[in-house]
Amino acid sequence: VIREFRAAMAAANRDWFALDSTLQTLTLLRDLEFRPDETGAAVDIVEREIARANPPFVPRQVFLFSGHMVDAPNRAEPRFPADKVPIATAEIQKALDQLGAGEGDLALTQGASGGDLIFATSSRSELFALNKATGRRVWSHDLVGEYRAPLTGRGYSCSPILYGDTVIVTMGGFDQGVAAFDRQTGRPIWKSGSFVWAPASPILIDVDTQAQLVVLAGDLVVGMDPVSGRVLWSHPHKTDWGLNISTPVWSPDSHLLFVSAAYGTGSRALELRQSGGRTTVTEKWASSRMRVHIGTVIRIGDYAYGASGD
Repeated sequence: VIREFRAAMAAANRDWFALDSTLQTLTLLRDLEFRPDETGAAVDIVEREIARANPPFVPRQVFLFSGHMVDAPNRAEPRFPADKVPIATAEIQKALDQLGAGEGDLALTQGASGGDLIFATSSRSELFALNKATGRRVWSHDLVGEYRAPLTGRGYSCSPILYGDTVIVTMGGFDQGVAAFDRQTGRPIWKSGSFVWAPASPILIDVDTQAQLVVLAGDLVVGMDPVSGRVLWSHPHKTDWGLNISTPVWSPDSHLLFVSAAYGTGSRALELRQSGGRTTVTEKWASSRMRVHIGTVIRIGDYAYGASGD
C-alpha cells in the first residue's frame, strides 16, 4: 500500500486539488475503520505530500462570462456575424478594463445564454429562463410536474444547450427523451426519443456539414436532428443503473466520438460519417480499462484524458 501510494503521489505532481480529493476519500475510509493500518499509512503519505504542494489558487476577482460564442474558423453555417467579432471583442475588453481585470483574476463560463436571457436547470428537473440583467424569471418548466419526466434519484444534472431559437434539454419518458423549447416564450417546439434518461449533458457537433445533437442516454448514445428532434442514429453503450454521466467528446478532424462510463462499461470510439442525410456509425474500438465516472474528458490532439474508476 505504501509503495503504491508513493507512486500515486509522484504521479499527482503536487496537484493540491487532486491530493485534497484523495485525502477526503481516505479520511472517510479511516472514519469507517476500513483497513485502519493501510488507510492510516496512506493518509500520512498524502498529508505529507499536501504540506509540500503549492496552496490552492485564490483569485483576486472572479469574472463570469455568458453569451453566444463566435463561430469557429470555416464553420459551414455561420451563426455569429463575422463583422461583429471585432465589435464584441472591443466591448468585452472595455468591460474588463472598467472592472480592473488583471493578473491573479479567474474567468469562468457556465450555463447557456442567448440574447438577454440566461438558461439554467435545477437538481429538481426544472428549466428556467432568467433575465440576464435583473435575474427575474421570464418562464420556467417543471419537467416532472408538467411532462411526467422520470424522477432522478441523484438529482437532475443536464446543462441546457442552445440551438437556433430553441433551448434543448434531456427530459426522459416515452417519446420525450429530449425536448426543445422556444427560447423567448418557453413554448414546447418538439419532444422526441424513447430512451432511458441519464445524467450526461448533450453536445452539438458537425458531421460533414450536418448539425447533430449527441445525447448519451442510459443504455446508448444517440444522434438527433436539433431542428426537429428526429433520431438520426444510435449505438449501444449500456452501463449499470443507466449512469452514463461524463459528457461525450467529439474530434471533428478524425470524425471520432468518444464516450465513457464507469460501472463495468468503459470507453468506446465511434466514427461518424454523413452523406445525403444518412449517418453511418462505425465502432473503432471499445475497452473497459478506462471508465470515466463523473469527470469531464479532455481531448488534446489524438489523446483523450480522464479520471478512471467506479
